[in-house]
Amino acid sequence: MKGKILASIVAMSAILGTSSLACTTILVGDKASNDGSMLVARSADSKAIKAQVFLIHPATKNQTGMHSSKAHDGANDFTYPLPKDGMRYTTIANSHTKLHGAVGYNEAGVGLSGTETIYAKDELLKVDPYNEETGITEDDIPDVLLPRIKSAKEGVKLLGEIVETKGAGEGFGVVFIDANELWYFETGTGHKWIASKIPQDEYFVTANQGRLHAYKENDPNFMGAKDVIKFAIDNKTYDPAKDGEFNFTKAYTRDDERDVTYNYPRVCWVQSMFNPSLKQDFADGQKFPVFLKPEKKLSVEDLKAAMRAHYDGTAFDNYASKDEDKKNIYRAISVFRTYESHVMQVRPWLPKEIGRVTYVALGMADLSVYLPYYEGLDGFIKGYSDGSYDADDTSIYWVYRKLQTLVMTDYEKYSPVVKEAYAKFEKEYANPSKETLHAMGESIYLVQCSACHGITGDGIGGKAANLQIWGSEKGIVETILNGSKGLDYPMGEMPAGLADVDGAKAIAAYVAKEISAIKSTKNENLVATGKELYAACAACHGEDGKGMDGMSVDLSKYGSASFVADVLNRGKKGAIGTMPKFNDGRLNEIQQSAVGEYVISLSKGE
Repeated sequence: MKGKILASIVAMSAILGTSSLACTTILVGDKASNDGSMLVARSADSKAIKAQVFLIHPATKNQTGMHSSKAHDGANDFTYPLPKDGMRYTTIANSHTKLHGAVGYNEAGVGLSGTETIYAKDELLKVDPYNEETGITEDDIPDVLLPRIKSAKEGVKLLGEIVETKGAGEGFGVVFIDANELWYFETGTGHKWIASKIPQDEYFVTANQGRLHAYKENDPNFMGAKDVIKFAIDNKTYDPAKDGEFNFTKAYTRDDERDVTYNYPRVCWVQSMFNPSLKQDFADGQKFPVFLKPEKKLSVEDLKAAMRAHYDGTAFDNYASKDEDKKNIYRAISVFRTYESHVMQVRPWLPKEIGRVTYVALGMADLSVYLPYYEGLDGFIKGYSDGSYDADDTSIYWVYRKLQTLVMTDYEKYSPVVKEAYAKFEKEYANPSKETLHAMGESIYLVQCSACHGITGDGIGGKAANLQIWGSEKGIVETILNGSKGLDYPMGEMPAGLADVDGAKAIAAYVAKEISAIKSTKNENLVATGKELYAACAACHGEDGKGMDGMSVDLSKYGSASFVADVLNRGKKGAIGTMPKFNDGRLNEIQQSAVGEYVISLSKGE
């Protein structure tokens, strides 16, 4: 069975594509996204059997010697000195070589995605050819750069220096991202390159062709080889008098009939997804905008959809079209030989351990599911770090691949079943169970909340709210006796001493049982008395306890995750300072709910 599946995969790969080097890349600035994060999406396309493994590379100290591609059975004999002290970093790498980490982050929070294969003009490559024997290739870029670089710009500079001195072994584009900037790097020839910072309010898409046009020397938004313009002039691919402003793509990049069918359509399709009013022809690739403001701000889900695209619903659909004359004219984004695709998300307002996340789909994106992997992970689920080019029963990669292979035997019949199941899974993840939220909330709490409230939530000896009782009946008693400050409701702060101890217990019993989300009390005998005493509380909270349309605290939510979320959104002044408002993008709604579920569990002793 294993051999039959492998043979099917090889055959399918041959049927569905001829080139072994093809990818699609999308970059989104923080002001073009719907939540203020920076986004990167890329498909990694080569061979269907190229199983991927998830790796964590530990920090290193006092290293000597050289990084060697050849020693790992990499693409060539590229070498580079090892960093004396290397940072921890993650990669999703080739299972055979453990190189070619298609995507990853390091402990400084810098991310990298690469590479996008691009093609230079033949006439320039005759003058400055790729250094195929010892130049840097996609195999080595992550493992050389990620242990070293502390910013996206530093990554661009170092890669540029390597290309200029040792040469590029192939044509490529590479993404660099950190908390502040998003850069795209493109080679021209063996030793020429430029890079551009992505505008904050725009997006960029490229598909196996140089796409950067503008380059301005001594401009902080650009970097490049010192003689990149002069080289083009000297070799007659750029004439300032005739051509006007320098255009890197026009001067350095191949542009022929292959691009019309292979590259341009993918760029055009993505731009039509994000800018539906834009009318372009697949063949007009040189006229496509390099950067565009999307008509609506883009989300992680939008980029997933782009990675899954195959001209769906048109005569050009590579898989479902009935028009056999048109269905394979244009190369799609989601193809069978894609071995992984990913969406990187950088949320600078969060600790990098959770603020750097990559959603990864193994194999063909259209028939896979995107799962999140955080920079701060200290391990992976069994099977994610396993795999080889031989199909097996343990590697997660081959779990996906086997199913995808079977589906592709009759795409129209089987794909709806798989897509429905995956969509249901992703929807459930978007609306996770209480158990999932609890686990997620614990991780976020330890990073965001424990510094003030303590690891166990005990408030560190009264310095902050004791979350072990907050949200419980005992917590209501404490609030009545001690008051509540800093939530900034229109009704003002709740003073201390509104009832004596006995009265507080009675009110707490009534609120816990009849109004709050707790729906129970340990003091059933006090409920009736508490109801009478609650009349004093109703002046602010309302008879139903719902806070009189936002004028004061909604007691009906007390004891639930949504009550915690309300406090997170409002912020709170406490004994040791002010808890910030978490509605500034630090935590999304799901993350707030997760923290809420965890905090409430503390008062329940769970």
